Amino acid sequence: MTSVDDRRAQDCTLPTPMCAQDFSRILKEREAMFNQKRAAE
Repeated sequence: MTSVDDRRAQDCTLPTPMCAQDFSRILKEREAMFNQKRAAE
């Protein structure tokens, strides 16, 4: 299950600021989704 954002993050082999921002945003979104799932249980 790979979203477009995940693929873009994996394609960011160069440590450009934009990639870093995208990556941290994706991590935060994943963490939020994970917390929501745990709260729903």
